[in-house]
Amino acid sequence: MNRYTVIRAKRMIDGTGIEPVDDPVIVVKGDRIHRVTLDGDGQIPHGKEVKELNLEGQTILPGLVDTHIHLTLGTYGGYDRIIQESDSVHLMAGIANARAALHAGITTMMDAGARNLVAHSLRQGINMGLVEGPRLFIAGRPLTITGGHFHFCNDNEADGVDQVIKKIRQFVKEDVDYIKIMASGGGSANIGSLGGPSASQVAYNEDELRSAVDESHKLGRITTAHCESYDSVGNAARAGVDILCHCGFILPDGTRGFDEEAVKIMAEKGLYYSPTLQTGSDRYDRLSSKKEEGQGLAIEEEQSLKA
Repeated sequence: MNRYTVIRAKRMIDGTGIEPVDDPVIVVKGDRIHRVTLDGDGQIPHGKEVKELNLEGQTILPGLVDTHIHLTLGTYGGYDRIIQESDSVHLMAGIANARAALHAGITTMMDAGARNLVAHSLRQGINMGLVEGPRLFIAGRPLTITGGHFHFCNDNEADGVDQVIKKIRQFVKEDVDYIKIMASGGGSANIGSLGGPSASQVAYNEDELRSAVDESHKLGRITTAHCESYDSVGNAARAGVDILCHCGFILPDGTRGFDEEAVKIMAEKGLYYSPTLQTGSDRYDRLSSKKEEGQGLAIEEEQSLKA
């Protein structure tokens, strides 16, 4: 039986850009929105099979979308701690974070990288109704060079065009929703003695990125790329990566620039930019506190604070 739920609120923002609507009534049939109407127009179902939800004084709006998140890595420590935690802990963190996100109004998320098949398990649990969470699209293990950013995700390192293509095929076989590529280094590349590229250094070159994009598209997957270094943004744009994340434009000396040509290419090709603003604000707060406490900052940290 398709039971009706009638939701009343003070106003509604529908996301199309029109003015907010006062006194909306949203009629839900089963698990689908059946009708959006105004109070008193005679099209609202009544009866004992109708559940009434009165959000008096509240504003209702469509669910939010988060295009860059690491649900299973959101515990309470940095990379040095994350790599020591078990897959079971990562999955429990993912369950807790997915539920928190849903209850905060986020109804769709793109998980941008997890260890082993932990994100696959989380997605399955949500789809089966075992745990609460948003609609989840996963990248699974992100593609990285040997010793590169997120190398700890296991069985995800590839060097050169041939290895990149093979790894893309493996990820698709494992049923990822999209492909995540570490086009530059990052905070986890230098854990231990691996000595991987820093955030100011390129990881994959343009040819490797293009091969990843071409193979992903051939197999029906879009691509996203972690781009912190200056040159990685241009490489990813020319290679046609669908979504460029971060775009830090970090130069080798730790300062930041801006590649107008790369941005022009992105616009011409219709590529998307995911700014991940939260990571920038968190880093600013952390570095500000560090400076206020009299701790010394590295050159790159000083430049980040000024930027």
